[in-house]
Amino acid sequence: MEGTDGVPPKEAIGQMATGYWISQVIRTMAVFGLADHLAAGARTTEELSEQSGAHAPSLDRLLRALSALGLCVRDDEGRVRLTQLGERLRSDVPDSMKSSVLMLTAPSFQRTWEKLPDAVRRGEPTFSRVHGVGFWNYLAAHPEEGRSSTRL
Repeated sequence: MEGTDGVPPKEAIGQMATGYWISQVIRTMAVFGLADHLAAGARTTEELSEQSGAHAPSLDRLLRALSALGLCVRDDEGRVRLTQLGERLRSDVPDSMKSSVLMLTAPSFQRTWEKLPDAVRRGEPTFSRVHGVGFWNYLAAHPEEGRSSTRL
């Protein structure tokens, strides 16, 4: 069971195949600015829902996933606060990862990974096949995504 750290092979493969779920959970945290909302201290799900515009029951499920990933924790009163790891997703901290997360998990970038089998088959990069232009030209035409890339 090399490389699975004692996890049964079937479970290890399942975790690998669903790994993108984790990146989308982190993306959603960044999209809603939850780390920024939590910067001033612990909040309830309802407070975060009001601040972020998220649906409270759905946000609560997301917060459970974020807690499982170690990005935030709940206290005994059910309030959520950032962990040291979650602090890296604040937009106002040095070396913030928020912009990078938003770019790397953006649908336009994720679509290029869907074509990885074609890239391996043909030996050609996928980005221009998917978007019709190379990476840097795409960023020039999409300045919002281009600004995010400067943090990588």
